[in-house]
Amino acid sequence: MSRCRRFANCHRNVNKNKYNDRINEKKSVVFPVSFAYFGTARLHFACCTGNRFGMGAFEWPWEYSFPPFFTVQVHAKTKEQQLATWKELVLNYQKHQGQALLNIAEDTPLFVNKELSRKLPPEARLWVLEELAKTGHAATTDKRKQQWEVYWHTLDEWSSILYDWAVGSGTTNTVCTLYELVAGDNTVGEQFHGLDEGVLRKALKVLETRGKCELIAFDDNEGVKFF
Repeated sequence: MSRCRRFANCHRNVNKNKYNDRINEKKSVVFPVSFAYFGTARLHFACCTGNRFGMGAFEWPWEYSFPPFFTVQVHAKTKEQQLATWKELVLNYQKHQGQALLNIAEDTPLFVNKELSRKLPPEARLWVLEELAKTGHAATTDKRKQQWEVYWHTLDEWSSILYDWAVGSGTTNTVCTLYELVAGDNTVGEQFHGLDEGVLRKALKVLETRGKCELIAFDDNEGVKFF
C-alpha cells in the first residue's frame, strides 16, 4: 500500500473516532446546563391553561420547555435544583387552577409537555409529591399514593389565614357553614374562597386542637364557630 493511501486511511479512522467520541459525549451529557443558572435567570412563557376562576393563562417556568427537565438527573446538585423547581411548579400550578386534589397517574399538562413530547415518569411524580409532603405541602389520600392533596399553603398556614379573617371580619362567636366559608359572598376575594372543603376541614381541625374554633354538625351540614 502506498504512503498516500495509508495516510488517507489513517485520517479517515481518526475522523471516525472523533465522531464516535462526540456521539458518546452527547449521550452521556443529559443535562448540559446547570439549574443554578436558572435560579438567577428565571424566564417564563405563557400557556393557554386557564382555571375555573377565570384568571389568565398560567405562566410556566422556562425550564418546562427544556426536555431534560422531564428526566430525573443523576448529578446530586442538579437533581436537587431540579426537585426544587418541580416542587414550586406543582404548588403554583395547583394554586392557579384552584385545585387541591391531584392524581399523579393522570397525564395532565402539569406533567406532560405535548409540544416537546415529554412527560415526567410516574416514579418521578411520586418523588416530587413525597418531597412536598415532607414540608407539609402535600398529603396522599390513598394507599397507592396516586391521589394527593396539594397545599400551596400548609394546613398550619391555612388555619392562620382563616382565623385572621374570622377576627378581622368580626365572625368570632358566631356559627357559619363550611359552604359559606368557601363559596359565600362574604368571602369572595379571600385566599380560601373556593378552597376544597376537605382541605378546609383539616385546617379548621388544626384550629380546633388549639381551642380557637369548634366544628359543628347540624341538619346534614357542617359549620364552625370561631372563638
